[in-house]
Amino acid sequence: MAVKDHYKILELPVLASAAEIKQAYRRLARHYHPDKNNNDERATRLFQEIQTAYEILSNPARRKTYDNELKHAGQYTAFNKDHIVSSEQIVKQSKDLLRYINSMNQRSINYDALTDFILGILNKENMALLLRANDADNNDLITFNIIQASKGILAIRSFAEIARQLELLHPDEHSDSYKMIRAETNLRLKREKQNKLVPYAAFGIIFLVIIIMCCILFIQ
Repeated sequence: MAVKDHYKILELPVLASAAEIKQAYRRLARHYHPDKNNNDERATRLFQEIQTAYEILSNPARRKTYDNELKHAGQYTAFNKDHIVSSEQIVKQSKDLLRYINSMNQRSINYDALTDFILGILNKENMALLLRANDADNNDLITFNIIQASKGILAIRSFAEIARQLELLHPDEHSDSYKMIRAETNLRLKREKQNKLVPYAAFGIIFLVIIIMCCILFIQ
């Protein structure tokens, strides 16, 4: 059974930021508000659908649950609906994604959604097509575009899934693309280790300050 597409109702892509969701809601709510449409039945129905869509997509927890419902229904991304017949089409998908990410405020990006979106591009069928085509130039372009689009995905678990798929396109470990994937993975591993050390560093500084204060008081 198909799940109602709240993204489509708000005329938004699944990667829409919170700000874009609010902006779309305000625009559409004004347009279809019953008071502006003489209580037209169709406008009223659309207005109610817009309100429901906004209530779900503007709430991070509800949005995540809803996104999972779309995934199970096979409706999460338009990429899953595309009839892909060539590696060039996948290259275009990766270019379109990078262009969209570059147009957004990086702080407003839903990186969980972005991860799922990228894995939608690198789904089983697309990967099989790319491996059959074995076009090194296209594989390099796809890898570059996706790496650039995923710069903000810092969680190693999330990026590792993407990296595993991309590495399949580059069996030569000495290739530039393979090295780029490994470099991005290692960067996230390094950041994760540094983040784990932050609490200990903070504790050490506090402890040192206490020792210094005690020494000052003792000397006085």
